[in-house]
Amino acid sequence: MVPTYKGNVESLVKQFEEYKDTLDKRYREVLGDKCYEDLRRKSERVLVPECFFDTAEDYKKSLGGTLPENTPSKLLMLTDSEFSLDREGKIKEENARISMGFYINDNSFKFSGSSSMTDKIIASFIHEYDHFVYGALQKRPLYLVRNALMDELGETPFDLESLTKFVLKTEKEDRDETEKRKRLSIATNAYVMNGMWEDSTRILDKQILENIGIDVPLPFRGKKREYGMHTLKDPYITLAIPLGGDQFLGLEDKEVVHRVINWEEYMNQMGDNPFLDNFYDSLKNLNFNLMSLPELKKANESDMRKHKKSKSHKKTQELKKKLKRRDRRRK
Repeated sequence: MVPTYKGNVESLVKQFEEYKDTLDKRYREVLGDKCYEDLRRKSERVLVPECFFDTAEDYKKSLGGTLPENTPSKLLMLTDSEFSLDREGKIKEENARISMGFYINDNSFKFSGSSSMTDKIIASFIHEYDHFVYGALQKRPLYLVRNALMDELGETPFDLESLTKFVLKTEKEDRDETEKRKRLSIATNAYVMNGMWEDSTRILDKQILENIGIDVPLPFRGKKREYGMHTLKDPYITLAIPLGGDQFLGLEDKEVVHRVINWEEYMNQMGDNPFLDNFYDSLKNLNFNLMSLPELKKANESDMRKHKKSKSHKKTQELKKKLKRRDRRRK
């Protein structure tokens, strides 16, 4: 069955039971048999009850941290893996573990974008599940790749306002030209990835939700892509930044879905930069293992136990003890 919901929010349970057969049929029509079966197996295997957080308190108990009262419904893409890059932009790791979960309830629905379209909470869940569809079916989840680039910057320039501020700030920074060009290229690519992630999800939303009578407006669809040109003095370059319009212009909705599932084959890099060339090349060698949240936690705990028994950990602990003893002697 696609989609899968194993939470306990009463309003959502009721609507899910009402629409699940229609939704299941529609996902097969949109995705095709091969992708549908892959998604069905992954949904049933990894989306266990522990992946559905009905309240902020459930989230806190399982993952730590707090969620503000106005937190919208969201897909949680979780990993215990580092995506560290070397100085040339190559990803150091070869394997990564990920899990996914959902935070959704009646209150989170009120603050979600879906609440502006309908009063049915199922729309908010389907939007987050459609994020899961891409994350589960992509060989390298676009969302995590975008995050890896933003982590390299130490900032999150994923919307137009934050990107603009980042560009202006970078121009004034005391960095060499090569470093500035690299950071600007990373920022514009992360921005484009974020747009691809969000727009493609809404296109999938529309195809699924219209079958249960919920209209999803896509004001950007069919409009010519627009770019803003910004010329910097230091370094002296001109950036072409997408401002709006349809990045999937000319493609049918179903084709958009399949292209984004296979995004690595179709995405054009923004700007010519050796650092990003190395990043995308090394990305091909990074393998993702999709796990349920309990599996991920168990694997992480096992790794921590092994690490504590390792020689490197023991040396670190011995050094810490020596430093503490020296510190006490100073006092």
